[in-house]
Amino acid sequence: MKKRKHKPHKKHVNTKPIALAKRYRPGFLSQMDQRSRVYTALKETFDEIVADKGGLENLSAIQRSMIERFCHLKFCVQCLEQRMAARVGETGNIDKDELSKLTLAINSMNGLGKQLGYKREAKQVLNLQSYIKSK
Repeated sequence: MKKRKHKPHKKHVNTKPIALAKRYRPGFLSQMDQRSRVYTALKETFDEIVADKGGLENLSAIQRSMIERFCHLKFCVQCLEQRMAARVGETGNIDKDELSKLTLAINSMNGLGKQLGYKREAKQVLNLQSYIKSK
C-alpha cells in the first residue's frame, strides 16, 4: 500500500481583532473575534444594557450606537484603572496624564448614560389581539 504524501495544513490566521482598538469605530463589536475574552466582556455589557432598555427591537440606530460606544468606554476605563493601579503599586505615584484620560472617559460615560437613561424600560409586548392582527 502506498503512503500518500500529505500537504501540510495551512495554519489558520485570524484576521479579526481580539483586542480593543484605542479609538472607537462604529460596528467594532461585530468585527471582533467572537472567541476572544475582550469580545465576551464587551458583548456581555452590550447585552445587559440592551436588555435594560427593553430589547434590541425597541432601540433606534442612534441608541444602539451609543450603547456600543458606552461599552467601548467602559472597557477603556477598566484598562486605565488597572494600569494606574499597577503603576501606583510599583512607583507609589499617580500619572497625571492617565488620571486626566480616566476622568475624561468617566465623564463621557456619564454623558452617554444620561442620554440613554439610567432606568430600566419594560420590553414592549404585544397583547394577543395585536399579535393576531399583525399576522
